[in-house]
Amino acid sequence: MRTGLKIARRCRDLLGRTESRDMSRMIPFYRRIWSEAADMIGADFREISADLWEISLNGRKTVIHNFRTALDNPVVLHQAGDKVLTYRLLSENGLPVPEHIAFRRGDVRKALDFMRRYPDGCFIVKPAYGTSGSAGVTTHIRSIGKCLTAIALASLYHERILIERQIFGETFRLLILDGKPLHATKRKGLIVVGDGRSTIRELLKRASAAMDDATLTAECACQGLKPESIPAKDRKVMVRAQVSSAGIPRELRTVFTDDAGTDISEALWQQASRAAAALDVTFAGVDIITVDPAVPLEQSHGAIIEINTTPGLHHHYRDGRSLGQPPTVVLLEHLLQHAQFGRRSESNQQ
Repeated sequence: MRTGLKIARRCRDLLGRTESRDMSRMIPFYRRIWSEAADMIGADFREISADLWEISLNGRKTVIHNFRTALDNPVVLHQAGDKVLTYRLLSENGLPVPEHIAFRRGDVRKALDFMRRYPDGCFIVKPAYGTSGSAGVTTHIRSIGKCLTAIALASLYHERILIERQIFGETFRLLILDGKPLHATKRKGLIVVGDGRSTIRELLKRASAAMDDATLTAECACQGLKPESIPAKDRKVMVRAQVSSAGIPRELRTVFTDDAGTDISEALWQQASRAAAALDVTFAGVDIITVDPAVPLEQSHGAIIEINTTPGLHHHYRDGRSLGQPPTVVLLEHLLQHAQFGRRSESNQQ
């Protein structure tokens, strides 16, 4: 009962403090990249309304709503929006996911029992269904009090909640279209590589990377290490995740910082493709955490953490421009290839 009251109080404290993820602010950006893609393939671009555009070529047409396309099947969206089901389907297909457990807001004992199974562990709490943009996701949880606050935040989005062991590494989003690689981006972190002789602090200093001691200690502790620990030769250690700050858990934001096209191995692309196929997703953004994208996830002890069925293409642009061929071009060609012939009637155009 006391735990339930604590959750209720935290919910009241957090109400109104969650950030809005209003994608309407992205309309000008998406209008530009879709119209540019249409120009590049010689298609006609027509504005139906401020955030609804028709693109046609050789008698075929497709309609795009801001960042959404006709590939966004509502049944597939529902399936992929269930994070517990997603993890189960991925596991059944031999793909690694974080250790986790689902529970409802009124049964937080399951979450606390899960934490007690791993006394030196670090955890993530998030809504089990229906959020995007990492809404309601809290990382770097190591205490019961911080876990309760994270549960309160997640419960603002859905009554079912997920707690999982945190995996350390850089976060990659791999775009998969019809089973084939399209583009990759990453949320860059700071990783040091052990030589079997030097401490983590020494490796960090050798890399000329400045970092405050509190953050370093907290990041190491979440991985069962200390700044004075000596990693084995060639072991990669994440010493700063982009979202951490002196061990204070915070709500995660989806922010990708670097192009990752040349980093991804064929094996990792294949695992991302298998993940999309496991959920029957034609166009997917597969989120992966790993310290080494050049090897399969089993080798790096990484995992797949989410399948995005309406992946935001803005994450794959730097300074408003794409690197290499814009993913919108390949996506638009696919949409038109599979679109039906025909145009809107004159009455609908007026």
